[in-house]
Amino acid sequence: MNKVPPIVEVTWLDTLGWGTWGDVNDRKEKARNDTYIHKSVGYLMEQTSKHVLISQSISRDTDNVDNSLSYPRRNVQRITVLRKASEW
Repeated sequence: MNKVPPIVEVTWLDTLGWGTWGDVNDRKEKARNDTYIHKSVGYLMEQTSKHVLISQSISRDTDNVDNSLSYPRRNVQRITVLRKASEW
């Protein structure tokens, strides 16, 4: 990797789910009151019309990355650049 990618904060919309049986009225109330909005920070590896990919760690000597998250573009509300791309 010749350049250090920009560090960004991604504001994204999540989903809410349950994996067990439960009262539908409790679920409706939780769904109405949950914010679903989260923020993640990482190196911006790719941004397309379909997804945004960030990684927590990058390697200087290889194209290896670690702890990556890919967000469907429609779930991304905002991308804020915290630090511009730079040289090693």
